Amino acid sequence: MPMPEPPYRVRTAGCIDREAWHSTPGTRGDDLMLTAFVAGRGVYRGPDGDIPIVAGMVGLVPPDRRGVLMADPRDPYLHYYTRFAGRYATAVAGAVLAAAPARFFPSAAAAAVADALRRMGRLHRDELPAEVGQAEALLAEALAALRTAMLGERQAPTLTAATLEDDLRAHVHEPTDLGAIAARFGVSRTTLCRRARDGLGIGVQRLHERFKMDWAARLLAHGLTVGECARRVGYADRRYFARVFRKHHGRPPSGWARVGRASRAQRGRDERRDR
Repeated sequence: MPMPEPPYRVRTAGCIDREAWHSTPGTRGDDLMLTAFVAGRGVYRGPDGDIPIVAGMVGLVPPDRRGVLMADPRDPYLHYYTRFAGRYATAVAGAVLAAAPARFFPSAAAAAVADALRRMGRLHRDELPAEVGQAEALLAEALAALRTAMLGERQAPTLTAATLEDDLRAHVHEPTDLGAIAARFGVSRTTLCRRARDGLGIGVQRLHERFKMDWAARLLAHGLTVGECARRVGYADRRYFARVFRKHHGRPPSGWARVGRASRAQRGRDERRDR
């Protein structure tokens, strides 16, 4: 029987010590990158533009937002870093990223994170470890310090059928992002999907889609245009929204809007007659 994947897995760790002109990818493959800056300056050039880097900042970069981190040659930075994976490590990182203003940000935990990463020493593994070791324990320490600084003592809500439904309704205006939803509950995507099916008998994406289409029908009935409804429920593509809507309600959103207009007109006539 195969061993379960460790909750924390460290691939690399090290220090960039005042190397002028130094640059490195924000992350690689499916790993996340955690960085703590102790001195100097630099810039992170990522998909959202350039972020200036100074001492006291922490960087946390997921694999889908990778960029290039570059030292200022006039004042090159000193920073500690680690590339990591692991289901629980990813969930904690997701909770921090959901609360962070950017991928690189000032943090009261910067010194604590730097200290944990410094104690990892230099490490390079071609393969992720099959069990938790000292580096993984230090990663857990760094992420816990960062999460506490970002979120305080606020605990993630317990994942139940009711709290999941409430969360999906509260985020009905956003695209369905399983990673972000799991991070809000402090669980892995696998746990999120399994508990949804066990507790509700339906997948998270299908349930969120149902809530979106129910809300879209109400918006159409109140006179919003098809394009505006699509945007309100997190669909950038109006045509795709129309296909999903028809699948749920048996008619296109334009037809639903016509019924809504006719219903509103009839209510207006009834109200005028009753005056």
